[in-house]
Amino acid sequence: MDSNGYTGEARMETLEQHYCNNPAAFPLGEMFKRGKGRGARVLIVGQSPASNGWRETGVAFHTRDEGTLPTGENLDELLRLLDLSLEECAYTDLVKCYRGKNSRGKDRGVRKSCVRGCWPIFEQQLDTGDFGLLILLGQVVLDAFIDETQWPLFRGRLSSVVLSGAQYEVLPIYHTLHRYQGSARENLRTFEKLGDELRTLLVKLQDSSSAGTSG
Repeated sequence: MDSNGYTGEARMETLEQHYCNNPAAFPLGEMFKRGKGRGARVLIVGQSPASNGWRETGVAFHTRDEGTLPTGENLDELLRLLDLSLEECAYTDLVKCYRGKNSRGKDRGVRKSCVRGCWPIFEQQLDTGDFGLLILLGQVVLDAFIDETQWPLFRGRLSSVVLSGAQYEVLPIYHTLHRYQGSARENLRTFEKLGDELRTLLVKLQDSSSAGTSG
């Protein structure tokens, strides 16, 4: 049973399910996948839970038939350019609220209130891991980071940001829902252009983690 009293299929069919009005009650381990290996310090930040993925299987990007959603497949292809994989990287959605299968997601007022309400949850989840690189998926997440942090961030550009006293490298990209549209081509250009810089960063993050563990 979730915090709204729904279980099983009833939970799947609710038109809306909000956690933004009571963020303190949200379990920090929910909608939060930890990374491993080279991806342990890489956190991918999505927009909000879809009707499948988290909600159906408890695993981001995975369907009931053990398949992978197109968003995950496309993202994995980009990460492979850095010798990473989606399975290795940590993942969470910035907004934990589910706006319903019938929602077109165009009500910016509701969406912004969900962002504001869920931001404290995200910050707490961020504090539970030793992350160094944040990859932001889509315009909603980028806008939220700019609004909440007041840092100038730009899609396709790697920037240093301080959140809750910790420094992160942040890379906003287009959402990976579509493979063949212009946004997909731009994401590919970004990863190809920043490939060496990102690979160097990953090595530094891994080395610092190893030094911290051995120390």
